[in-house]
Amino acid sequence: MHSSSRRIPFLGAPGRYTHWRDCLPPYERELANFRRNLKVLEGSGPRTQHLDRPALPGISAKLTGPGESFHVEPGARLYADKQIAIAQIAPKLRGLTGIRIAQDEAAMTGVQSAV
Repeated sequence: MHSSSRRIPFLGAPGRYTHWRDCLPPYERELANFRRNLKVLEGSGPRTQHLDRPALPGISAKLTGPGESFHVEPGARLYADKQIAIAQIAPKLRGLTGIRIAQDEAAMTGVQSAV
């Protein structure tokens, strides 16, 4: 049911999807796909099953571009010019080294760092 003020989420030539019954088969296919995806998610197990994985190994590097290095931990600030901090972190990412940059400068000029 196309009108100048309302569009339905289907593309097509004029005369297609002009009535709700024309839209029903695509919606039924989408519902079947959604139900299939739900079954996959339900059968994939709890998300906590991977928490026992070891942490990723860190590397040592010297930063030669703008920015400063920091340890990736909860509470660590992400940007040099903002107070935004890490609230939660995956256990395997704890202790890795991040690069803290100025967000405003990066948004204006971009970031290029050499390690």
